[in-house]
Amino acid sequence: ADGVIVRSGYKLTPDQDARWAGLLDLDPRVQLHLTPNLVPVGEQVLQTRLEAALGAARAARLHWHALMPFDAYCAHIRRMQFIADTEHFSGGVSSADALALGVPVLTIEGTTMRA
Repeated sequence: ADGVIVRSGYKLTPDQDARWAGLLDLDPRVQLHLTPNLVPVGEQVLQTRLEAALGAARAARLHWHALMPFDAYCAHIRRMQFIADTEHFSGGVSSADALALGVPVLTIEGTTMRA
């Protein structure tokens, strides 16, 4: 069951790493698909941090994607069981795209208007 697309690396703050681990622990079929959209150094820092925080078994279920053309992006979303917002930021356009394609969005309540 593929799920969860995050398209902006800055939304993946370190205080959420345990939440992503918990999501992966809910179902061993869940895979996290990330398109961090960061400069290469920032992407490597994020990848290293998440792999360390999640541990090897969970990190094996992380899939890193480059930005893709819109048609490929829509096909990618259609393959997902769901996508998820991060805690501090809404999914924005990615959530609207998922809903328009019939893919549910898992939201996490935050304390700010943007969450």
